[in-house]
Amino acid sequence: MNRRLNFDKAFKRFRQNLQISDRQNSALTDTRRTVRKHLRQHCPEKLGIKFLTQGSYAYGTLNRPNQVPPQRMDLDDGTYFTGLDAGDPRKLFEWVDNTLQGLVSAYHGWRLDTNKPSCCRLIIPGDMHIDIPLYASLNETPDNLRVHQEKYAPLYQEAGILYVPLSGVWLAHRSEGWIKSDPRAVIDWVLECKKKYGRQYLSVCRYFKAWRDHQWEDSPLKSILIMRMVELACKQELHKLGANNDDLVVMRVAGRMIDSLGNGGITDPTDTSKTLDAGISPVKQNITAKLESLHGDMEKALCGTIDQKQAYSLIRNQFGKWFPENHGDLISRAGAGVAVASAPSTVVSAPRPWAVPWK
Repeated sequence: MNRRLNFDKAFKRFRQNLQISDRQNSALTDTRRTVRKHLRQHCPEKLGIKFLTQGSYAYGTLNRPNQVPPQRMDLDDGTYFTGLDAGDPRKLFEWVDNTLQGLVSAYHGWRLDTNKPSCCRLIIPGDMHIDIPLYASLNETPDNLRVHQEKYAPLYQEAGILYVPLSGVWLAHRSEGWIKSDPRAVIDWVLECKKKYGRQYLSVCRYFKAWRDHQWEDSPLKSILIMRMVELACKQELHKLGANNDDLVVMRVAGRMIDSLGNGGITDPTDTSKTLDAGISPVKQNITAKLESLHGDMEKALCGTIDQKQAYSLIRNQFGKWFPENHGDLISRAGAGVAVASAPSTVVSAPRPWAVPWK
């Protein structure tokens, strides 16, 4: 089916609209700085403490929230302890919770949420929170450290994320004890995807995260599952990705996502013994139906009509308020027979202040 209307400019403006503001970014980083300083000042002398920003803020997929509340901007700041024995992590949580509670009492409106089993959460008035997962580095000299550094250090440098060669990392869990978990494995995977598919990969992930946030207040469709399905779609659509075809790429990826959910068993890219879609089984039918609606509306808007007003309405209803309003310069008639561009992705996403994750 040939494209009749071109929304590529509208999607690129959409990406800009999803960008957090300088004020919001400063609020997140100022809060991170305050929390780090407080934890350092109160850390027992026998322990070493360092911090590594991870998640969407670190690799550039953080969006402005769509429905506030309950949605918020979040920054995940991993807190790593050395010199810590492998005792009961509940004692570590108790110390960090108590220390953060002292900080909360000094700032009006701040609130500590201890209900998250895998982190401490500081809720900041307005539309943001800071998650503080706790890690123990129990073995800093693995045999394969050099190999990992040679492979990934250049990718970290390109992304503006400082490479720190820790290993033997365990995540503290409030009920399950210590869990073997290193968030840098996810960062490694994301940077590999960006290297292979270009920055358009991150852009498409952001579009689908924004679509999710418009469709649901609180969805079980986690960001890592979205990013994994986008990766799987890119593998199948690599020859059809193109720098000037964000609209077509979104339509095609939506169709591939429907197939992925139908096939089931979407593996965790950092641990193939786990599946990412297992947790959505009760609502998989609903998610699939919404993806089918997205794919159908995108196909109709791009390929099934020349009514620009109707087509624009279809897409904006799917993606919500951050999708730009209908302006004549954001939509155009496609050339005859245009379906896809064969050029590889070279899209550069909107400028954002990359995290300074490790200090």
